[in-house]
Amino acid sequence: MKLYLVRHGQTDYNKARRLQGILDIPLNDYGRYLAKITKAGYDENNIRFDVAYSSDLSRAYETADILCDGKLDIIKDTRLREIKFGHFEGFQLDNISIDGPKDIALYNCIYDCENYIPDDDAESFDELYKRTADFLEMLRSTYKNGETILAATHGGCLKGFLHNLLGIETKDFWNSHHKNLANVIVSWENDGPFVVEEIEKYFFDKDKEFK
Repeated sequence: MKLYLVRHGQTDYNKARRLQGILDIPLNDYGRYLAKITKAGYDENNIRFDVAYSSDLSRAYETADILCDGKLDIIKDTRLREIKFGHFEGFQLDNISIDGPKDIALYNCIYDCENYIPDDDAESFDELYKRTADFLEMLRSTYKNGETILAATHGGCLKGFLHNLLGIETKDFWNSHHKNLANVIVSWENDGPFVVEEIEKYFFDKDKEFK
C-alpha cells in the first residue's frame, strides 16, 4: 500500500502568512494552478489513486478533487484537519511577539513548542499526534490489497504525521516547511511498519513562475 499525504494548494491566508487553523479559507487561483500541475505530474508518473481522503476544509477538499480529476468520491475525515489555533486563527505570523501575557501561548505554539499550553479553544500537539496516528492505523487495518491512497491535508497536520512516522520531537515541530502541494509518500505491507519514502516530494517545478 502507498499513501500520498499532500498539503493543499495556496490560499490568500498562506500568501499573507496568516494562521488558518480550522478557518475554512478557500484556494486562490495560484493554489488551483498548483493542484492542476501536480495532477499533470501524477499523470506523467503514472500515479493513480484507488481511494481519496481529505480534510473537511474546502482548501484541502478542492485540492483533492483536482488531484483526482473529479473521478473519485472523496472521503472527508476531520482527522486530516489543520491543527486548531483557537482565537489566534487569522493572526499574522510576522506580528507574533511576547510583549504581553496574551501573546505567550501563541509565541510558545510557534517558537517554543515544548512549553505550549493551548487555550481552551485550541488544540494541543498531543491531540494532533493522536488523531493522525489514529488515521494511519485506520488505513493499515482497512487496506490490504496494494491500494494507492491520497490524503489531502494541511501543513501542521503533515508535521503531526511526521511525528508519528519519524519520531520528530515536539521541540522541532515547525523546523521543516512543506510548501503547498508538497507530498509525503508513505508505504507499508499489510500489518508491517510504515516506511517514509519521501518527506517532501513535488511533482512540478516549485520555482516556476505563475502566469
